[in-house]
Amino acid sequence: AVVSTQAVVSTQSTGISDEADLEVTKKRHAFFEEALLPVRNYFKESDRLIEVDVSSWSKEQIWFKIVRVFASFNMSERQNNNLVVIFVKDSSTVQSLIDCQTRLIRLADIVDEPHSEYALLLECLVYQITELGCPSICYLVDVTGSTLDSAESLTESTKCLIYEMKEQTQLSDHLNKYQRNMLEDLDKPECKAWDEPQYRTFKAPNNTTLLFTPDFDGKAAEVIATTYCSMEK
Repeated sequence: AVVSTQAVVSTQSTGISDEADLEVTKKRHAFFEEALLPVRNYFKESDRLIEVDVSSWSKEQIWFKIVRVFASFNMSERQNNNLVVIFVKDSSTVQSLIDCQTRLIRLADIVDEPHSEYALLLECLVYQITELGCPSICYLVDVTGSTLDSAESLTESTKCLIYEMKEQTQLSDHLNKYQRNMLEDLDKPECKAWDEPQYRTFKAPNNTTLLFTPDFDGKAAEVIATTYCSMEK
């Protein structure tokens, strides 16, 4: 975007704007035609020029116009800065996501003692995800065969700033345009149902979203979510 503004500079001697000096105006016009106009024309011819009328001389109005221009782009991040983790008890319920090559972590496979205290398991999971780095879409965490699969073992929530959404959501509700396109562009029939499941949803201020399949007990999901988010750096 090219935004053109005029600078008004007062002289020290008279306090009068130098816009009143015809010679100064001529020099500025010559500079515009020689240096700036070719650049403007280049971007205009390649359909990459956006012009914003700033003649109102009101900085608030100019700022509002510029904000509207960028808002019209409907831009989103090129990378996923928002971590999305889906906890499942039966990975077959999200088989379409697995078919789309979404990263699957089987909790029982990354620890020596899957039935250890749940906080220890979640600490290992946080470390594993941190080491792997943020994926293009999300992580699937299969808790089968671990302490997290037992609601009786998950009874005490950790104090953590996190909130649960009242209604169940779909994965697409938490993906940006780039991520959704990645899934939708996959030419695989088995991937078409990736957005059908509904999830219990928890969100943290650090842009972490934790999703749970409906077979999770409400209290158990809360304990996992608060404990996980309290361990994130």
